[in-house]
Amino acid sequence: MLRNPGRQCGVQYRTGNGAAGVWIVQRTINFRPILTACGVLIFMFALWPCCLASVRASEPARSMLVLEQSDVRGPFYATIFDAMRSTINDATPATSLYVENLDLSRFNGDQYEQAVETFLGTKYRDKPIGVVVTVGSAALEFGLRWRDKLWPGTPIVFAFVDEAKAASLNLPHDVTGRTTRLRLEDMVSAAQAIVPGLQQVVLLGDRLDTQTVFANFANELPTVAARMDVLDLTGVPMADLRQRVASLSERSAILYTAVYSDGRGTYFPPSIALQMIAERANRPIIAPVETYIGKGAVGGYVALPAVIGQEAAQLALRILDGEDAAGIPIRLGDSLCRCSIGRQWRGGEWISRSCLPAARYGIERFRYGRNIRDRLPLRRWSWFCRADSSLPFCTSIGAGAMRR
Repeated sequence: MLRNPGRQCGVQYRTGNGAAGVWIVQRTINFRPILTACGVLIFMFALWPCCLASVRASEPARSMLVLEQSDVRGPFYATIFDAMRSTINDATPATSLYVENLDLSRFNGDQYEQAVETFLGTKYRDKPIGVVVTVGSAALEFGLRWRDKLWPGTPIVFAFVDEAKAASLNLPHDVTGRTTRLRLEDMVSAAQAIVPGLQQVVLLGDRLDTQTVFANFANELPTVAARMDVLDLTGVPMADLRQRVASLSERSAILYTAVYSDGRGTYFPPSIALQMIAERANRPIIAPVETYIGKGAVGGYVALPAVIGQEAAQLALRILDGEDAAGIPIRLGDSLCRCSIGRQWRGGEWISRSCLPAARYGIERFRYGRNIRDRLPLRRWSWFCRADSSLPFCTSIGAGAMRR
């Protein structure tokens, strides 16, 4: 007879011949451990989807939201975003990319920000964001003000923020990025390289206190004014501006920042405004960003938008791959800057060697011949600025402005 039939099972074997066989073996098997193991396995399989969902929820969403402080219809910010998109598209695994143009150069104030906050909150209510990328100091400040409400706990990567501005902000530990360096003093240095015996600089653009990128130039004006004449034409309507730049003195140069409006209600990208000014200007125009070269500007120490976008995307991807934003130090980006000397103003003259500070900027001379002609259709003589590791800027050629 078997005992405890619910816990064990008897297996009997009979040996011998005929009906009078002899039972010689009784073996019992205990099923309790087996049933327990089966129950544990069933429980684990039932909980597996929940555990997997919990692990995925703890990882950052594979998505990126870009907040542009301006309008990407202009070439500078469009190039930044194109570089971001290209970098992200080349990375694996795939990443969802969203972009919002805050247009803070034309719209601002508490009511506007609250309206944008409501719009973004509604739009991305069901869209988890793994990292927020802000382009420009105004976009960064917007992100810092509204992150806790819109995307709590989401890391921020910033780009195209002046290093002095970044240092003045009390940035949380999970905010990182690459700074840039745009200086009025560097524009003056480029002007001195182009115009021998420079006596006057003419500052053009919207009022500095309304600009999101060049507002820090106001702090440098007294220093520049102490050693040369400064004609401040910021905020002057476009019609008057075009008249003023047509009759400037011979030993002067124009420092162009950004004009977003003609002063009478018409808005346009700063590069379009630059072309309108260059049509009438009788003096060379110095530029602070690369996208101005070839649109009327001679050159200068220019920010490279493609590098800015690539650096920002690379940092954001590192965070999405699991790296802690707090462990990525904030430093000066590699987008600074190149001295790009191109064609002179509408006279079409080329810059002579005496205009270029070879000792500081490492000028190299190239003869118009087979080797260089195969790459760039230049005129007889040109002067290139090469990289100099001792400088805080990366200097290289701006070929587009020097072509016919």
